[in-house]
Amino acid sequence: MTVSRRKKKRFFSARARRKDSGIRRFTRNTLLVANLLLVILLVLAYLSIYINPATIAFPALFGLAYPYIAAMNVIMVIVWILFRKWYALLSAIALAAGFGYIHNFIRFTNHGKEEHHDLKLLSYNVRLFNNYESDEKNTHSRVLQLLRKENPGIICLQEYYVRGDPAAGERKLKEGMGGNRYTHFKLIKSGTASRYGIATISRYPIIYRGDVIHPGSSSLTIFSDIVVDTDTFRVYNNHLQSFRLRRMERNLLSELAGEEKGRSMDNISGIYRSLMQGFASRALQVDRVRRHMELSPYPVIVAGDFNDTPVSYTYRVMRRGLNDAFVEAGYGAGFTYRGKYPPNRIDYIIYGEGIECTDFDIVKVRYSDHYPVIAYFRRGRARRGGGGGGGGGGGGRRGRGGNPPPGGGEAPPPPPRGEGTGARPPPGGGGGGPPPPPPGGGKGGGGPGEGGKNQSFSLTERKFRQVSIPAGNNNCTSFAAEQLPVGKHRSQGDG
Repeated sequence: MTVSRRKKKRFFSARARRKDSGIRRFTRNTLLVANLLLVILLVLAYLSIYINPATIAFPALFGLAYPYIAAMNVIMVIVWILFRKWYALLSAIALAAGFGYIHNFIRFTNHGKEEHHDLKLLSYNVRLFNNYESDEKNTHSRVLQLLRKENPGIICLQEYYVRGDPAAGERKLKEGMGGNRYTHFKLIKSGTASRYGIATISRYPIIYRGDVIHPGSSSLTIFSDIVVDTDTFRVYNNHLQSFRLRRMERNLLSELAGEEKGRSMDNISGIYRSLMQGFASRALQVDRVRRHMELSPYPVIVAGDFNDTPVSYTYRVMRRGLNDAFVEAGYGAGFTYRGKYPPNRIDYIIYGEGIECTDFDIVKVRYSDHYPVIAYFRRGRARRGGGGGGGGGGGGRRGRGGNPPPGGGEAPPPPPRGEGTGARPPPGGGGGGPPPPPPGGGKGGGGPGEGGKNQSFSLTERKFRQVSIPAGNNNCTSFAAEQLPVGKHRSQGDG
């Protein structure tokens, strides 16, 4: 009996070991397949920055999801180390190959606080001051309080919102900032009494104003030539195409929760189409802005909400030959979006020659679905930047010559008469009259010396109407109002 029991025990023990071994083998093989898939997705994310979404948009999805694909690959490395398997090298090598991409999201070196700076620039998407958010009150006054506290020399606002008279809104903003500011606005009319758009506010004289037209889109780009002490910079303020997903997202969430299940696939398809259209539209817009930048007579600073991550065609093209302020002087995670979608980095300050960034802050205030970003600059010969992420170098700014970009109205103006890159503005009113408009119908705002009406108009494919605003004291404000159907305003919350 004893021998029989031992045989049975050995039999069941061997059977259990075989079963256990089978489970481990199945688990290992499943993890290996998942790991290989994650590595492939990571490589596709790396390659997506070189593929123009206007031609093929699908690869851009992997770039958008890059932070989370990379995080899952890190988890796989840890899992394989725990299993003591060499498979950990799969994700480890893939992550190491794209370490430059990681550095565009997270900076591991703390440069410390720089006390001295010659220029402080803040960029902030204010989400229409939460005017369409029922649970958010007094956002406008909170944002003004923040701007007074930080007191930057140049402010670039996106999704700026005003109800009623734009001139009264401008005065309120300037009074909230302590007055004595130069401004440049580009506003789109929404409904009967509201306007939204972008605004550049400067403590320094603005000697020329203009915009880059994005046909058929409410996305906006303006440029302002600003004289900072003895140097002139062209500051681009951008709000590029968003995905406009918010309404569809709400519908989809309710359907997945059990309501109207029959329509969930239609909404998933709609979200996919919106993503593809957003990628393609931004690609066209960034190409347009980039062509304009390359003809700038001054060193450029590019700020705003790009609505795209550092692993994207948009970022690579915009940054080419320039420096990213966060990469040069930031510390920690660079996520600037905090809305309903997963956090990501989509707000930037990028700059060229003549200055160097000594410090960079992301101000963690919850007045919008974005955080404000601040760059501190001082004079110096900044080294020429590379392309976004791990690739795309070269391609610095061209000289002042060259043919204007296609589209007629997008060629930048020549330098104002008597003004070089290092010249001060002429006396008498902070900048004098504007330079002559560039050939081919280019446009810019007037100067304070005009004394009449300051006008800016849109050449987009949509119907527009011109808005005239009286000139201010030491400032020339350029407003453009693009007529949209009543009740149609930009959906806030989608970046």
